[in-house]
Amino acid sequence: MDKLRWVIIFALPLFVFQPARPEYRPRIAIVKSRDIPPFNQAIEGFKGVVNGEIYEYDMNGELKNGRYIKEIIRVWGYDLIFAVGTLAAITASQIKDIPSVYCMVINPSRFGLQRERHMTGVSARPPMWLILAKFKEIMPDLKRIGVIYNPDKTGHLVDEAKEAADRLHLMLVARPIEGRRDIASGLCELWGRVDALWLLPDPIVLWEDTFRYMVAEATARGVPIFAFSKSMVESGAFAAVFPDYRGMGTQAGWLAEKVLQGYSPSKLGLLQPVSCRVALNVKIAKLLGIDLPKNIIEDAEIFPKSEGEGR
Repeated sequence: MDKLRWVIIFALPLFVFQPARPEYRPRIAIVKSRDIPPFNQAIEGFKGVVNGEIYEYDMNGELKNGRYIKEIIRVWGYDLIFAVGTLAAITASQIKDIPSVYCMVINPSRFGLQRERHMTGVSARPPMWLILAKFKEIMPDLKRIGVIYNPDKTGHLVDEAKEAADRLHLMLVARPIEGRRDIASGLCELWGRVDALWLLPDPIVLWEDTFRYMVAEATARGVPIFAFSKSMVESGAFAAVFPDYRGMGTQAGWLAEKVLQGYSPSKLGLLQPVSCRVALNVKIAKLLGIDLPKNIIEDAEIFPKSEGEGR
């Protein structure tokens, strides 16, 4: 009995005073299609959520570089891939034994990403209800918004927008056109019936010359133009609602955490962005006599840049 007591006494420190094992940090490969600010902002958002050993790979805009990156990832045995951009997502889709999260892909279904069981991601386009709700925040008195579109190119966006507009008590006045020659007549049907004109990313409607024409016509009639990019606001549109790239990366980070906890990527599905950014042309706002809400101005990117320097 005494011998057993001494064995227990000497053995106790081995269990009680053993140093704690270091917490396991998952190994994560970030693959980006190219080195551009929107992709880097998404990566910053992702890193703000995920705690792991992170290694970055840049495809430099070349799909062929994915072949070498795939081999490196397989050799190093990563726990998860974060793919930023279409080329990166296509590359990650081919590494089926490692779960992947993607973002900044314009049309995931076109590349079959939503069919891949090892993948989940965040859509690159804010949902229509979020865009239209932001329009109403910018112009609280907005009731009727006009849009010119080609049904084959952006008809699906208009259908989604109509449903969202109904829920937000907005009237979407949509005028379909077949080609650029119909833009002038389409606009004539909208003038006097709408409070604002909304430009969609429609390749039939939007060209450099047609954009300038629509801006000139709308401004002359006192109608503000809502667009989808900062560059369009800088070129004369009244306002734009565009993706929050860092926010997308943050959402991708939430998905990555779920996957690393054992959730199946295919069960998590494709998330829609929950936030967006605003750009305002305050010079156009003054010209049109639009009073902008203070909270919108504080959070927006202001154009011309000289107008925002004193904020």
